[in-house]
Amino acid sequence: HVDLFRTYLQYIRTIKEGKPDFKDSVIKAFEFALECVGHDIGSTSIWTDFISFLKAQATTSNFEDGQKMTSIRRIYQRAITNPMHNVDALWREYEAYEKGLNETLAAGLLKEHHSRYLSTRTTYRERKVNYQGIMLSALPVPLKGTEDERRQINLWKSVIQFEMGNPQKLDEKQLASRITYSYKEAVTNLYHCSEMWYMAAKYQIDQNNTEGTQMLFEQAIHAMPRCMLLHFAYAEFHEARKNVKAARQIYEKLVECNPDPLVFIQFMRFSRRTEGMDMARKIFVQAHKSGKLGFQAYVASALLEYRVNKDPAVGHKIFELGMKKFASEPS
Repeated sequence: HVDLFRTYLQYIRTIKEGKPDFKDSVIKAFEFALECVGHDIGSTSIWTDFISFLKAQATTSNFEDGQKMTSIRRIYQRAITNPMHNVDALWREYEAYEKGLNETLAAGLLKEHHSRYLSTRTTYRERKVNYQGIMLSALPVPLKGTEDERRQINLWKSVIQFEMGNPQKLDEKQLASRITYSYKEAVTNLYHCSEMWYMAAKYQIDQNNTEGTQMLFEQAIHAMPRCMLLHFAYAEFHEARKNVKAARQIYEKLVECNPDPLVFIQFMRFSRRTEGMDMARKIFVQAHKSGKLGFQAYVASALLEYRVNKDPAVGHKIFELGMKKFASEPS
């Protein structure tokens, strides 16, 4: 993530070089990068590059000098409250910067921010311990269920649990942003881990963040298009909000790429709940004609008729269909 944004920043600087909006465009790009990956424990280079860029800008008046000084101070003060690598060096840089401007004013400002820096340094050391063992540069390949993979999953869970404890004493909005970023890191690293995707989406649901939830689920089913867990959870999310059409589209998409019996069973149950028994029967008939239906779906459909619709005759017919289709298969 951080390396990607460093490349992005270099690209913006290259294409805007020599243009009237060069400075404003690069500053906006830096702010965007910090918004996206500024929480990262390895984001130090973006913060320091931003400060260096601001320091290198020429000024032509006292007013511009003041604006430049304020901008640099603001970035330093934001940076020293972010638990990341080399935060000690950043603090020393900030000290030198303030003292170089005005020794008297520096004493008050540094005293005000020193306790925040100390808290940041403590949190950084704890965060660093939690990141130990995580293979941040590993390629996101499909999981095979190995012990090493389980260890990586558990390490990411520990990181997220640590951040949920709010070691930085952030306000509610800032804490949600910090935890969301940790989940984004985790699913980027464990791109084919349905458990981590589900946890990330569930957190957004708990935060009542509808847009964030949908975005995560869309990314999740793109990453794992045959995963039943993620599709079922996404469909349930829409169903709970009375968005039946969206939920149906999720089931239809899953049926196409993964015609597993459980998918049809869940699709039938969903249809009965939201559109009635006729729609559930329609799905069963379509699947029966397609030849994709496993025996489990016949059993589920028959029991749905018998127990929910209270129609044993129809249930009996479905059992007969299933017995005829799967008579030669072992039990």
